Amino acid sequence: MIESLKFETQSFFAPDGTEMVIVRRKDWDAVCSLADTAVAKLEEKAMNIPDDVKQYLKQGRNPVAAWRLHIGLTQAELADKVGLTQAAIARIESGPTGTGRDDTLTRIAKALGAPLAHINPPTETQAERIRKAVANSADAKTERLLQRANSRR
Repeated sequence: MIESLKFETQSFFAPDGTEMVIVRRKDWDAVCSLADTAVAKLEEKAMNIPDDVKQYLKQGRNPVAAWRLHIGLTQAELADKVGLTQAAIARIESGPTGTGRDDTLTRIAKALGAPLAHINPPTETQAERIRKAVANSADAKTERLLQRANSRR
């Protein structure tokens, strides 16, 4: 069930007659979060997750590992399919759901034939959003945080 939210809004009409609405940033973030959660729930309902994947998840496996085992790939075989090392796949599988860069998880979901929302669900907490932002700002090969070219040492 979605919470009822009340927003402070202002509206105006653009020169072409389109009505525009302005909301506070925190209200906009709340709407985006609700929308992401709703889309993920709809996608999850439409996923038809295989029974063996459900069993692997109940055993506490990461969704990447569950789907990989479902289709019968080793970590090394999956790594080859998505252009990573076996060690990188092992790190992703040993971390919490959604561990890894968004582009990497998208490639993994495609290689596994798994719904992206199951492999990389939308973040719900501020801590998850920060963790994800840091992961996405790291260099994919070195895993070091990217720095501005003009930063001082």
